[in-house]
Amino acid sequence: MSAGSSIFTKAKKWAGDRLKDLIYSYYLPRQYRKCVKRLAGESAGGAGVGEGAAEAGVATGGAGAGAGGSGEPAKVLFVFDPGSSMPPEFTCLWEALADNLRFQLQFAAISTPKRHFIRYMHDYRDLMPSIAQASFIVLREVTVAISCLPLRPETKVIQLWHGCGAFKKFGMSTASKIFGSNRAQLLRHPQHANTSLVTVSSPEVVWAYEEAMCMEERPGVVRPLGVSRTDVFFDQDFLRAAREQVLQVVPDARGKKIVLYAPTFRGRTNTAKAPDQLDLSLLARELGDEWVLLVKQHPHVKARPPIPEDAREFAFDVTDELPTDVLLAAADACITDYSSLVFEYALFERPLLFFAYDLADYDDWRGFYYDYDAMTPGPVVTTTQEVADFLANVVAHFDPAEVRAFKERFMSACDGHATERIVEYMEEQLSAPEKDLRFHSSVASLPAGVENSGPSQGPNKQSCELADRRGSEQRFCSPHAQALAPLHMGAKPSAKSCGCRQALKGVVC
Repeated sequence: MSAGSSIFTKAKKWAGDRLKDLIYSYYLPRQYRKCVKRLAGESAGGAGVGEGAAEAGVATGGAGAGAGGSGEPAKVLFVFDPGSSMPPEFTCLWEALADNLRFQLQFAAISTPKRHFIRYMHDYRDLMPSIAQASFIVLREVTVAISCLPLRPETKVIQLWHGCGAFKKFGMSTASKIFGSNRAQLLRHPQHANTSLVTVSSPEVVWAYEEAMCMEERPGVVRPLGVSRTDVFFDQDFLRAAREQVLQVVPDARGKKIVLYAPTFRGRTNTAKAPDQLDLSLLARELGDEWVLLVKQHPHVKARPPIPEDAREFAFDVTDELPTDVLLAAADACITDYSSLVFEYALFERPLLFFAYDLADYDDWRGFYYDYDAMTPGPVVTTTQEVADFLANVVAHFDPAEVRAFKERFMSACDGHATERIVEYMEEQLSAPEKDLRFHSSVASLPAGVENSGPSQGPNKQSCELADRRGSEQRFCSPHAQALAPLHMGAKPSAKSCGCRQALKGVVC
């Protein structure tokens, strides 16, 4: 790199850091305070809080009309940042709350700041009335914009997180790795400071999330209540519909066994690449009479390796056509490498194979929470021929007891009732005699501090994984997730693009 390029790179990074400082330390906290003051004034003056939301152009849904005071439903705001349509992490909880008269639901998807910076700012500005009114804010990813706000103490932030178990490192756990930012960068802007609850898949992994999210000094925030989205795997109607949906998309799978190949990405999130060492032509020759292989690339990967011409009746890239939960439910075996979906697939107690040809490099790059070879519930291989040999004799190679022990260790709280436990937590918060989580003027006072102070709950220095940002529009969902009314565009998303369970039953989400 030339001296000129180095100077330019450093200057660009410096400018980016200052812009983040402006957004997260000044602009968004200031917008929030202004909104809370205005809503408090309206509440004191007799104007309903719902009017403030209407003025901001916010569409809401749920069992009630507003969250203006005692007796009114508590607002639950689901924020997907960055995103477009309802993600699968939200679906089960949304459905469980939709008919509950104690809650009013709203969904918002936020534009990516890297691609649509002005829209990102406007999305959050327009969403501030809803954030200020919210009794609960539900997330599934690092959301710095929510973490930087001086939220009212009555607002509870629930982090559903998008992964199960604890496989590859993330957040503060990667500070010493090539993949991660350094500790100072991770601490610059809090990423989980406002979080009230993080739901995880078992007691075994609580420590890993506390480390990654800097919550060692906040015991009880990370709780093994289970992962909400895994509840669908205990729904027999969902399982039957999943298999049929796969057969509709890949008719060649009918009468054959299905193996899912779902690797994680390589490199950094914003320049993610797909692994390309699995020889699909060899697998087609040796397994094509008995198996079909479905490829599901990580969403960070933009340029996907093409399917070779001589393997196109055996291998199918269904990354865009089929959601991960459907593929996991339908697959007879799964090949992965370092992806956390291994935890979800273990719930089915089916064969797992780990194609880890670059294990040493990946360990240096990102690292694991547990010893890889000791942890993985299946053979670890490095060549395509080993993959073919495993699938050709899968009954002989598969050890159900190994997978079962793995499931009991890392997924013990995922029993089909995780969503029920999360709802119980929310209802307990509403029922606490000393608390009223609904917005009204008596609880609208601003946290003390200077104009650009950080969050009011928890330590000011928290961290989490720096996630890739994908372009999107902001949309708000109706009570039963059957229609998304875009704030910026008029088109409805297709059923396949929405993570809703009803899509499998023919309901357009």
